[in-house]
Amino acid sequence: MQFESMEMTRDEGPVFDELYSLISTISGAKYAETRYHYRIINEVIFSNGEIELIRNVSNSGCGIRVLVDGCWGFTSTSNISKEALKNALYEAISIAKLLSGNKKKKVEGLAEVNQMARGHLEARVKGDLKNIDIEQKIKITKDAERAARNYSEKIKSASCIYREILDHKIIVNTDGAEVQLSDSKPEFNVTTIAAEGTETATISEGIGITGGWDDLFAKRDPLDYAILASEKAVKLLKANHVPGESTTIILDPGMVGMIAHEAIGHMVEADFVLSGSLVNDKIGQRVASDLVTLVDSGESKTFPKGAGTIAVDDEGVRAENVIIIENGYLESFLHNRESAFIFDTKPAGNARAYEYDDDPLIRMRNTFLEPKRDTVDN
Repeated sequence: MQFESMEMTRDEGPVFDELYSLISTISGAKYAETRYHYRIINEVIFSNGEIELIRNVSNSGCGIRVLVDGCWGFTSTSNISKEALKNALYEAISIAKLLSGNKKKKVEGLAEVNQMARGHLEARVKGDLKNIDIEQKIKITKDAERAARNYSEKIKSASCIYREILDHKIIVNTDGAEVQLSDSKPEFNVTTIAAEGTETATISEGIGITGGWDDLFAKRDPLDYAILASEKAVKLLKANHVPGESTTIILDPGMVGMIAHEAIGHMVEADFVLSGSLVNDKIGQRVASDLVTLVDSGESKTFPKGAGTIAVDDEGVRAENVIIIENGYLESFLHNRESAFIFDTKPAGNARAYEYDDDPLIRMRNTFLEPKRDTVDN
């Protein structure tokens, strides 16, 4: 498990108390949820020997969503006083009532959840990002950009980005969710452009995870990403151009991941399915080779610290594995509670909101192919 369960008490903060009180006294809605979200973003960018950006921003507020007369009402506020939260709740209810008078297709229900998330869950990390000073983050970014740029005279441009997102959420809803979540998602990337004559090549190397500073650089030193990016870019200048023809190829794992995410993952998000996705009638049918098992996971042993790792989604549903394709057959779509009710299945933690003022949408977590064995001849 990538998240550690911490003891949660009522005195962990006034925000929790306010949300709990608000939900406990609500009336006039079939369902209501409150989601407090505090986010810190730190970012450092060096490009061609110059500081391009150093920033520290924070954002916090509460999103409130209600279901009234078969319609959703959503509003948000950056003011988390008791009075402001009550006003936001009444506004959300008013929006839902207004929409219900004109909307033909209404929400029929929400899928039942055996046990909504409760407690305090915090991502396990090695090297808490809050304990790493900004000077160190600036230094590794600057040093990596310089190492990439100085690798060869053929490197004409280099840039390096370090970015971290630290999130703290409190989710309370009328169906029993009562959870606090904390995690951190750092990423590091080096991009180089090599040129010789009329040939140019661009390469990016990096990593993004859910974890801490030591986790981010556990497998590779930051300077190694810089050297690798420049080395690949220079070598690519001499590489043969791919002929324009249909042929069998072996894909880089990164390309496989991109295809899994873009070409397949978005197509099986149930909101897209209900809007007419190409796979809306393909459940149980063969859609790929029997070597293909595609999984979307909040917490995965295959990809334990993936950037999409979550313990609980923004509806308070615990994250579980979803087998999208199993041995070539389409098995499941990705759901929130509303779409899971429509498809008569259970949600697995795919309702995600980017910030407090965003409505939760059906989105992927870590989407990947399970490892399988085959021969080159096949």
